Amino acid sequence: MKKLMALAMAAAFTAPAFAGDFYAGGDVGRNRFSQNGVSFNKTGLAVFGGYKLNDTVSLEAGYRSLLKETASQGSVSASVDLYALQFSGVFSAPVSNEFSVYGRLGLNSLRGDVKIKEGNVTYSDSSNETKFLWGIGASYAFTKDVALRVEFQKPVKEVQVLSVGVKFAF
Repeated sequence: MKKLMALAMAAAFTAPAFAGDFYAGGDVGRNRFSQNGVSFNKTGLAVFGGYKLNDTVSLEAGYRSLLKETASQGSVSASVDLYALQFSGVFSAPVSNEFSVYGRLGLNSLRGDVKIKEGNVTYSDSSNETKFLWGIGASYAFTKDVALRVEFQKPVKEVQVLSVGVKFAF
């Protein structure tokens, strides 16, 4: 019990040192998926959260919906769902007090789910992969705690994402 109390007190006294370094947000983007002559342009959503190590480096994690498509013809229907858990370093360069540009390098933990149904027969399959992720973007801070982000991201070779989002620092 004494150790738990000491840990709680240490956390309470150090919390102000971390204030303003955590952030969270979300974005909406246009996802372009292209493979073997087949392409889809879909709207995707993402949520993210991070920790600002200093003025130029942050660590960020997020969830991004990359592709959700359903098609049917006659008695056959098919659905595809591709999404990613993302972990990356974000490297910022301030241009002014409000405006900065940034680059992103990291990894995606991708999951794809396919489901095909014909009459009463259903086939489903899933796959998981880890792939390299990169992106470039710009951020405009309206206030110390609220910023607009625009980003081009390449989560995998077959997918391009252009997104607009909001980041909230706390």
